[in-house]
Amino acid sequence: MVFLTLKDVKTLNWDDCLGHLRQVIAMEFHRHERLLHGNILNTEERELLLTFKGRHTPRYELEMSLGYLLTWLERATGEQVVLLIDEYDTPIHAGYQSGFYEEITGFMRNWLSGALKDHASLK
Repeated sequence: MVFLTLKDVKTLNWDDCLGHLRQVIAMEFHRHERLLHGNILNTEERELLLTFKGRHTPRYELEMSLGYLLTWLERATGEQVVLLIDEYDTPIHAGYQSGFYEEITGFMRNWLSGALKDHASLK
């Protein structure tokens, strides 16, 4: 299961918002650190997972992080993955109120659609 809460992603600018999102995503990858053990991931995937954990992921890769995590977890367990996202709208409200609405909606659209739209690993 993947559980993400965005309730604390209440920022006044886009850079801080993206930093908070990186932290939330990194924490979830830390929770699934067992993916690094064994032969679940190839070398490239292992490096990518370490990048996600390290909080230095470029935006374009961060936008694909959720889809990767679902795929890797299904591969590791042999079962589809349950995804729970709490208060996904909090950063969108912050963006609307603080002038970075375009940036946050663009990020959220790419990040969520990569995981939610027809993703075979999602239960």
